[in-house]
Amino acid sequence: MQDFEAAFAASVVRNRWAIIILSVLAMLYAMAGVRLLQFDASYRVYFGPDNPQRVAFETLEATYVKNDAIVIAVAPGNGRVFTRESLAIIEELTRRAWQTPFSNRVDSLTNFQYTRAKTDKLIVEDLFNDELVVNRRRDSN
Repeated sequence: MQDFEAAFAASVVRNRWAIIILSVLAMLYAMAGVRLLQFDASYRVYFGPDNPQRVAFETLEATYVKNDAIVIAVAPGNGRVFTRESLAIIEELTRRAWQTPFSNRVDSLTNFQYTRAKTDKLIVEDLFNDELVVNRRRDSN
């Protein structure tokens, strides 16, 4: 067995450039397929088009709503989101977002419902009261 190992090592050293070039070419050939790789997070990949659970779920989506979302991020230049000016802009953006076609839900800081418990009661109210935004509108007029 030691003779084979010695012969193999001598062959590798003798043909090192050919082995290096062939290794690089093999790596490049393997890397050519990387651009074709993709990730699909959809559950539909795992179920055929005639799967009863998939058909039921797609019927539910078609009847009620699909889970498609658009996220609009607002970053004020001064870095302070919780100011009257920023909240007024976010409220206006929220109002306009409701006007987009096929929108059925718009969430933002200005319409977020805050729930808290007080003794045995659950109190649901806006995260920010309208006075901040109303005062901003009044100040700008």
